Amino acid sequence: MPRPPLNPGVSLYLDLTRICAALMVCLHHLLQPPFFDRTIAIPGRSAVIVFFVISGFVIAYSSVGERDWRAYAVSRLGRVYSVAIPALLLTGMVALAEALLWPNVVAERQDWPGLRLLLSVFFVNQFWNLTIGVLSNGPYWSLCYEVWYYVLFGIVWFCSGWRRLIAAAMVVLLVGPRILLLMPIWLLGAGLYLALRRRGAEAAPRDREVFFVVVSLFVFVLLVYNPASIVTNHVEQSLHNGYWHVGSWRVFIGGDAHFAADYLLGLLFAVTVWFSGGVFDHKAVERLHGRVIRWCSSYTFSLYLYHAPLMVFFHSLLMVALPDESPVLVLLVLIMLGVWALGSVTEHRKEPYTALFRRLLSAGVPPRA
Repeated sequence: MPRPPLNPGVSLYLDLTRICAALMVCLHHLLQPPFFDRTIAIPGRSAVIVFFVISGFVIAYSSVGERDWRAYAVSRLGRVYSVAIPALLLTGMVALAEALLWPNVVAERQDWPGLRLLLSVFFVNQFWNLTIGVLSNGPYWSLCYEVWYYVLFGIVWFCSGWRRLIAAAMVVLLVGPRILLLMPIWLLGAGLYLALRRRGAEAAPRDREVFFVVVSLFVFVLLVYNPASIVTNHVEQSLHNGYWHVGSWRVFIGGDAHFAADYLLGLLFAVTVWFSGGVFDHKAVERLHGRVIRWCSSYTFSLYLYHAPLMVFFHSLLMVALPDESPVLVLLVLIMLGVWALGSVTEHRKEPYTALFRRLLSAGVPPRA
């Protein structure tokens, strides 16, 4: 099935949003102790919710052009592991450098670091009641949600009949309720692309689009900075140390108690994407900044997964070089340079991973006549 071209206004808007969301997550971790002398509230979780919507949108868009489940799996595995494996290696190397070079800088260390990194390769960190931290790489948690959304979407998209039902049920039972709790946000992005594809060139009048975008962006920004809601507060009050008690069962919810506000946040962001194709003056932006926007957007996955260990490494280095101060601007510049250097040889060089998984998934399959 040929993949229809994406509206250039929507594409550019998603790229810009992806850049802003990745920067928000980075600044969320940077602008707080020990990296900064005080905490400046940057809504990192809200940025992750935006990423979930964009991820679902992009995966649905990519799946339209895939021949079968093998092509889908090769694309997803190559994309994810081209950054995930280097991120885990970087995280392990930073932990080792801390232990050998700066043993007094970090007060608390996670036990079993090798096992944590190994389990992270298979994205099982958030199954059921597990909460396995990945040393200094806190943002890795969301990838352990997203990968299983890819799996479930691939099963529904490429399988049929009893095979689809059984395979999906097995994955649902494997991952547990906490991962599934945020899946509607990801599916919202996938459904948004399919709805835009069906709408095609038919668009609402421009004045209506402007109205909806302005209103939804205004409410969206309010929610980003104040995600609390009556439902969220009720859920949090029903938890005991982060656990939901269902009879004799304990289900860990933790920070996902914000799911109701997360749903609303994702919905409002989806509204802005829906109308962005008609409102966003992509021709002017494309002419002036299109190349820069696409270039920066191509490093957002690297920025998301590399910034935390790089932050820890460079902060420890600066603590030794400049014991009286650790300039946050210098730290930010070093992180961006590190992301650019690593992303250029990982996120921009995923062909070896794609080729490896293509060979593995094609093993034993007879060639076509």
